[in-house]
Amino acid sequence: MGEKSLLFKKGEKAAELSAIVLLAFSILKGIVAIISGSVALLADSIHSFADIFSSVAVWAGLKLAQRKPSERFPYGYYKAETFALLIVAIIIASSGALILVEAIDKLLAPAVVLFPSLVLIVAVLSGLVSYFLSKYERKVGNLIGSQSLVSEGQHSMVDMYSSLLVFIGSSLGYLSQTDHFHRFEDEL
Repeated sequence: MGEKSLLFKKGEKAAELSAIVLLAFSILKGIVAIISGSVALLADSIHSFADIFSSVAVWAGLKLAQRKPSERFPYGYYKAETFALLIVAIIIASSGALILVEAIDKLLAPAVVLFPSLVLIVAVLSGLVSYFLSKYERKVGNLIGSQSLVSEGQHSMVDMYSSLLVFIGSSLGYLSQTDHFHRFEDEL
């Protein structure tokens, strides 16, 4: 196995780890969102589930890029990784649009969230995991020269910010449901 092949194996491993972590957290966020009624966490869960497809696209791009040139592709399959990058960009834009639609919908029809502490804990955990996953993906992507893996790492950083927004929004929602907030509001 050549050095380039070993490097691509590291990239594949990073993409696989990303997909597994995203699957676990999308399921966790989905369960907590259903139990609590948190639309913000549900939107984040859907976003995380969509991210699994981008991790799989990066993995497939890295896998195809390793193939030897053939008669049909005499220069090799290195463009497969570029195609994977395009898929990642489309998924980012689509999941952003979905979250925007959900946010607007819930601004118009707010709902009470049950178990707000659980929602906040899951949002913090998700943000921390996304941060460390981002660092790992970008490190491996830079090491192997994989633009799609570096982009996936940047996408994981966006996921961290998304989890932060879920935390902030859920915190504000929780505060608006408490008596302290309503007493302060009445004093104004």
